[in-house]
Amino acid sequence: MKSITKILLIPALPAAMFAATSCLNDEPLIDWDEVKDHYVIELADNDHAQAENNMEQGDVAEFMIIVNYTASYAHEVTEDIHVTLGVDLDTIQKINAGLTASEQPFEPFPAESYAGLQTEVTIPAGCKKDTVFLNVDLNEDFKVGMAYILPIKIKGASDGYLISGNFDHLELEINMAEPQVGLEVVSEDKDDPEPNVRRNVRQGDEVIFDIELSVDYNVTIQEPVTAGLFIDPSRVVILDASSDKDYEILSSEDISKYFTVTPDLAVNIYPEKEGVEDPEPTEVTIEGGQKTTSIQVKANTSIMEPGKNYILPIEIDHVTEHYAIGSGNLIYLEVNMDE
Repeated sequence: MKSITKILLIPALPAAMFAATSCLNDEPLIDWDEVKDHYVIELADNDHAQAENNMEQGDVAEFMIIVNYTASYAHEVTEDIHVTLGVDLDTIQKINAGLTASEQPFEPFPAESYAGLQTEVTIPAGCKKDTVFLNVDLNEDFKVGMAYILPIKIKGASDGYLISGNFDHLELEINMAEPQVGLEVVSEDKDDPEPNVRRNVRQGDEVIFDIELSVDYNVTIQEPVTAGLFIDPSRVVILDASSDKDYEILSSEDISKYFTVTPDLAVNIYPEKEGVEDPEPTEVTIEGGQKTTSIQVKANTSIMEPGKNYILPIEIDHVTEHYAIGSGNLIYLEVNMDE
């Protein structure tokens, strides 16, 4: 996610803003001595942007907007200076037009999120700036993985005061986190360091692996999340070559004889066959309002030979847009048969 720089779900409140003043002992933000005869009003942020990144629903995004008068010393401000701020939504289209094809376009802040925006600001006599704080409660209107922007611009100032041509605008950003989707083998024994491995298995023993496809996010998401899953026998070839343990290399046709997977998952072709393409990954969905869905794998131990090691790799190929594949993107289910 780019930047011009994610919990309990709680109802959104109007954006809360209040003003605080910094006065006589202010140090100048910019050395304007060379233009001291042309003091101007500006939004004092050299980057023209502030960003809250990796935010989740239920978080609060906090911004500080400084309206500054570029006098060298506060005593040079001899009267109250009134400044009008506004939201310039037309700017968003221009910002998006300048993004590369790989960058995600910005959406405007939902209107209710900045309904309390303070637009009339006063720099008091004897002070050089006024500061406005904007707190935005991130409710379900802020969608996961999306990027939001609120362009602020100086719309007017007291008669006789200039508005900066370069520092008259500020973009406030909220970049929402992409929830991670991963696979995990569930065990009744929480102290089991390897729930994906069954050792000393005898022919006919019941061996069942319970797996969860889950969304790693602090808030329950009210929309379905889909992941494309597949089984790739060629992974076992790679694992076998790098391990001291010998694994049985099963062809794609043999997988279903040794492992029963529910729901049935696509199996990549192994060995590769000329002109035959791998099937599309199987779409597995976590329903809206849920954080997990279950996958079950039963090992058919009655045909597994004593002393041999069988392994089943399950992998995530893709997930719903604005979600990310987490570290649990690949799991190996292992059955070690007793001698």
